[in-house]
This record gives sequence, structure tokens and C-alpha cells, in this order.
Amino acid sequence: MSRKLDTIASTLLRLACMAVIGDVTWRHAFPPIPAAPKRVAVPRAVPPEKLVWLSQTGFSGADRTVAIVIRESCGYYTASMPFYRELAAQQRAASFRLEAVTTDRVSQCEAYLKTHDVAVDDVVVVPPDRLGVQGTPTLLVIARNGKVEHVATGQLDANGQKAVVDLLTQGRG
Repeated sequence: MSRKLDTIASTLLRLACMAVIGDVTWRHAFPPIPAAPKRVAVPRAVPPEKLVWLSQTGFSGADRTVAIVIRESCGYYTASMPFYRELAAQQRAASFRLEAVTTDRVSQCEAYLKTHDVAVDDVVVVPPDRLGVQGTPTLLVIARNGKVEHVATGQLDANGQKAVVDLLTQGRG
């Protein structure tokens, strides 16, 4: 009887060793796929012909207009508020207008912006079917002549924010 138990124990030990060796080999040959990084939207181009609301923005009096397309319910927009406050603080020195473009009511958008201490020159309301952008927030830098110079969609990382600020402040003190 003890010989049978020894055989069974030996067999089980061999199976356990083979399972461990197989698992280690499998993990080495096929490492686990890392978790997806936090979603960061990639800037994408928006064809100017899709932005029919551009004719509603005022381009006079400033070298550029920064239009921020927002939706109050957008978490990326809320997370971008510190950057938009920074832009609002720089707009006089850099000579650009800051406008909010929304599908919501003007009063609703103004209240939301005020809650986050972001001052804009104007709020432009555009029907959703005429908005022409696929994600929010979308930031557009528009030259005085109406040409879209820069487009970024989503929450900008530090490099994206620097690119916008550099564009707006180039050639200034």
C-alpha cells in the first residue's frame, strides 16, 4: 500500500512541477499585455468646410481667435479647465480672442465657465448637426483671416498645451 502512495505522491509532484514549469515558460514566452493607458485624445484635423459656424465668430481686433468647442458633460473639458484659465489669463498680452462654442444655451455655458473661473470673450451656440467636430473639447486656433491654424481634440498633455501657447505667443516679448 505504501508503494502505491509513494507512486501517487511522486506522480502528483511531477505533475505539479510540470505545471509550474509550463506556467513559467508560458509567461516568459507570452508576457501579459499591459493595461491600456489612460485615454488621451489624439489631435486630428477638422476640415474648415465642416466648421460652418466659423462665420459667427468675430475675428477683428485680435491676431487670432481661440475657439474651444465644449460640452458641459465632457469630463475631458472639465479636466482641461486649468489650461483654459491659463489661456484666458494670457489673452490680452498675446492678442487673441477666447471663445466658447457650444450646443447648449448661452446662459448655461456662461454659468459653467464662471463656475470654473474661465473668462471668454464670447459664447457661440451652434446646433449639433452643424458643429463639425467629433469630440470635445476641441480647441481651434483661427487666424484673423479665418484660416484654421491649429486643431486639437481632447484633453491636451503638457506638450500639446505648450504647442498652443507657443503658437499664440510667438513673436511676442
